[in-house]
Amino acid sequence: MFLDTRDPWPPPDPWSPPPRRDPNRRREGLVMSLVGINLLLLFIAPIAGITFFDIALALWHRF
Repeated sequence: MFLDTRDPWPPPDPWSPPPRRDPNRRREGLVMSLVGINLLLLFIAPIAGITFFDIALALWHRF
């Protein structure tokens, strides 16, 4: 096999990450609504969970 050392291959271009897309108004609103729903559920879910547990416990003692 012949190796030409006088004319080497050009080095590859350095890697660069693809450009980030700027969020548009619709996507920003969607993200904000999802964050709001998650924050709301953060406070409601434990209350609803303990209420369900209290109801189940009351029904268990009733029968």
